[in-house]
Amino acid sequence: MRTQGPITLSGISNASGVAWKPETDTFFIISNGTHALYEYTADFKTQLRTVALDNGGTDTEDVVYLGSNRFAVVDEVNQAWVVSIPDGAKSANMSATDAEHYVVSAPPATTNRGLEGITIRPGVGTAGQFIVCQEGGTSNYADGTLVVTEPWNALSKLGSVATDLAAVHFDVSSSTLLVLSQESSRLLRVVPETGEILEPRDLSGSPQYEGVTLTNDGRLVLVSEPNYVEVYQSN
Repeated sequence: MRTQGPITLSGISNASGVAWKPETDTFFIISNGTHALYEYTADFKTQLRTVALDNGGTDTEDVVYLGSNRFAVVDEVNQAWVVSIPDGAKSANMSATDAEHYVVSAPPATTNRGLEGITIRPGVGTAGQFIVCQEGGTSNYADGTLVVTEPWNALSKLGSVATDLAAVHFDVSSSTLLVLSQESSRLLRVVPETGEILEPRDLSGSPQYEGVTLTNDGRLVLVSEPNYVEVYQSN
């Protein structure tokens, strides 16, 4: 059930993705207009800081928290970064020596049809597995340091209920994947290995759903452009 929202967020436009930091119980919302992160209190009433993402992408679409003050960010020209953002920092250098930069695939042939979402699946390999979603389809990957697989065809598996992919989040509690469709205003729970749809949910209340995250205590958080957030609590 929805417990908060839609809440109009102050001090942000083009809200595109959201991540939860458990150590502080705060939320980081990324903007694709300012390529910055905005940290909010758990009730979203207070914006705590703005973190400028310097020397990186200019069309940032999603963010996921990895732990130990490390965040992963994707850009719509199909690049991904992992960067450290200490408590209180107001900027992050995406080209710092301790940052990671990956060219996940060739830039999309059509503008604004590139990477839209990123999440982390713990326990796969030594450092976990990144799962990303893309609006347009490509299958050539430019960074030879990545091992990239496409376990299922998203168009054939999800195309009957979702016309695009806007964000993803891996739910550790159920080992399932939450997939958000902005154009269809729909949230899908799917099996990450096969793409089987377990639970479709229609969304209403906000104009353009762009980001999703889930907390350890069952708060489901959705963000929408230009500056809205909704909070649901699982039963």
